[in-house]
Amino acid sequence: MRTTFEWPKNIILNNYFTYLYNGNIDPGFDKCAYFWNIDLGMKLFNDKATISLLAYDILNQSINSRRTTTNDFIKDRRGTVLQQYFMISFKYALNRF
Repeated sequence: MRTTFEWPKNIILNNYFTYLYNGNIDPGFDKCAYFWNIDLGMKLFNDKATISLLAYDILNQSINSRRTTTNDFIKDRRGTVLQQYFMISFKYALNRF
């Protein structure tokens, strides 16, 4: 699900929410994962530029679960894909069409 809210004074809020289910892993592992990213931005210079702050994986659930199967065994493995982080970005439109 993706939502965008625009307020007066050029403020923009984007929400990115994703739900993942992996039913093919051992019962001791989390089968569900919720990912939530937020992007808060402000338009500048007559809407030619945008400065924004992105918060990635607010719920801190970016975990990779993998199952390996062979004739002899089944192995489930879990690891961190990418940790929670924050990022500032600046975009500027050189030309508008």
